[in-house]
Amino acid sequence: EVPLSPYSKCGAAFGPELMFAHVLSSYWDNHHHSNREEDDIATSTTGVTFNIAKVAVGGTQIYKDWFPGVGTYWDKLNYTIHNTPKGNWEGFVWYQGENDVFPILEPEMNANIGEDTSATYLGNLTAFIKAVRTEIVRSNNAKYTHPRDVPVAIFQLGPWPGTRDGKDDASKRSKRIRDAQADFVKNDNLNDNGTKNSILIRNMDLSHFYHFDAPSQLIMGSRLAHQWIHTFFK
Repeated sequence: EVPLSPYSKCGAAFGPELMFAHVLSSYWDNHHHSNREEDDIATSTTGVTFNIAKVAVGGTQIYKDWFPGVGTYWDKLNYTIHNTPKGNWEGFVWYQGENDVFPILEPEMNANIGEDTSATYLGNLTAFIKAVRTEIVRSNNAKYTHPRDVPVAIFQLGPWPGTRDGKDDASKRSKRIRDAQADFVKNDNLNDNGTKNSILIRNMDLSHFYHFDAPSQLIMGSRLAHQWIHTFFK
């Protein structure tokens, strides 16, 4: 763990977690009530301490690199879920998808050359999030009784990969990923009691730069925080 700052080099640089943490801290500063028992975890004038565990690797595909029993990084993610100290998990944020736009170019385990992984993204995302939620419940069963109760936020793929006119193959596959991410959130929120279990952070209006530029990362973090507060903080 490192303090969140533009100089903390979380992974290689800061991401949406920087502004996400800032907005959450500001919210608790303004809405903190000391007569609530759970507020005992606040230890300073800045309000409740939020711990963000970031497991991030660039250039990955959801099935090949993250899927349980298959992905290179699943064990690291699962280890983090079960071994991160300081309080209980409040939810999970998923920010990935660009590399699933590109067809497989080299023979790999559980993948074929030319395979279009954007076509299977919705099914893989749904199964992956279910597995993550299950592990969070196992590590935190005092807070959650069912995997679907764990809040999830999905960052929707942005304008890249693809061209501005949206006519090339990469643009079409990018749209398929974005649609899959939106469909996951829509389907995830279909329940009997009308509560939302997940939120979608839209980014198509932000930078057309390769990935996202620094201002876009800050905006994305702010959007995540405000949607999280509005949806999950009751």
